[in-house]
Amino acid sequence: AVSFLIDTWEGHLTPQEAASIADRASRGRDAHTIRAAARLALSCLPHAHALNPNEIQRAIIQCKEQSDTMLESACLAVEGAAKGGGVYPEVLFSVARRWYEIYETRTRHQARHQARTGGGQHAVVDPPFVDP
Repeated sequence: AVSFLIDTWEGHLTPQEAASIADRASRGRDAHTIRAAARLALSCLPHAHALNPNEIQRAIIQCKEQSDTMLESACLAVEGAAKGGGVYPEVLFSVARRWYEIYETRTRHQARHQARTGGGQHAVVDPPFVDP
């Protein structure tokens, strides 16, 4: 049922309602349902201007729990929503912290990889975002 909502909620639910369903579904034990709930939460984030900070943070956490790639998508979605205004500054600050966490993780991963393979002394990591 959650998977069905990912593509159809916008015509029937508010962003708050969809985010609430995603949050409740993520608290289960079934990995497939939790993954679908994170995708539903991600689909709400382009509407971050219509969500409160707690709803946004919970959706971002759901994405982070799935993968760094999904976390990146969540950050980009919130930033995209913020371009039109209406996203709380504390949410944008939190998104900036998430970008830094992604950067730190990649830097550590690349440094470990270079240490194992005998690569160069300094890790060079591309930023985890693209500036359009």
